[in-house]
Amino acid sequence: MKKKIKITLILLTFLLFLGYNVQKSYKIEQRKSYIESHDIHKFAHISIDDTINIFDDLKKSHYKSIFENKTLKRLKYMHDKYGAIFTMYVFYEFNGKTIENTPTQYKEEFESNSDWLKFGFHAYSDKSFYGKDNPNISDEYNKFIEEMKEIVGEKSLTGVIRLDRFELSENNLNSINKNDFKIVGLLGADTNNRKDYYLTVQENDFLFKYDYYYDYKNNIFFYNTDIRIENISLFSIKQELNHYKNDNNLIIFTHEWNLNYYKLNKICEWLNEQYYKYEFPYKLESEK
Repeated sequence: MKKKIKITLILLTFLLFLGYNVQKSYKIEQRKSYIESHDIHKFAHISIDDTINIFDDLKKSHYKSIFENKTLKRLKYMHDKYGAIFTMYVFYEFNGKTIENTPTQYKEEFESNSDWLKFGFHAYSDKSFYGKDNPNISDEYNKFIEEMKEIVGEKSLTGVIRLDRFELSENNLNSINKNDFKIVGLLGADTNNRKDYYLTVQENDFLFKYDYYYDYKNNIFFYNTDIRIENISLFSIKQELNHYKNDNNLIIFTHEWNLNYYKLNKICEWLNEQYYKYEFPYKLESEK
């Protein structure tokens, strides 16, 4: 009887392992199929962390269009000129500012530009810490999503995000994903000496080496971040970027409070010269 139970347990473990790996293989093949069918041999994603100032400006000003805001105007210029697309990762509150009470009159305009401009959760505030289990994280995340739905519309939101300090425990992830709008991907750090969320050392090393890691247990995609724009010298932008020209997947980011439009414009120019296509990471996987 004990032998039969042992055999059954071994068989169940094997089937579970097989199921995980079938799912894992399916997801990776799905990603490859999208890339091949859309002729995306080299893709780039540009994002802007710590975003809140644009919403503060929309509250204080009485614009007819969101593109009267200086930052959004310049991002649109780079989209129109280079085809660039952007994701802005947003604080609910930061540095005495909050997204609360941002006018909702621009929602339709945000959604009509959501094919190239997305928004995602960065943290509730710069004082939020998600590396250790946080009983408030689900409520904070859901409050952010509901507020942003009113401001920019659900079409403008993405579940592929970069969290502040690259911190998130596995329990916090599971708490967040009890909400309807789930996290489906995480953008990692730009150096290999920083821990990426809840990944193990081995998983972290794999991500940094191969640019991509799929956690089949939680159905989460991880992307390594390649370039922090602040670290690119103003006087040798293209020379430094040439070190990355053989990298087929470039994840690039900066911060709203340190946004350098000259650098960003030169980076977009270089990406076009190197035949990169701009794409949101979620397009390479399913959001569902």
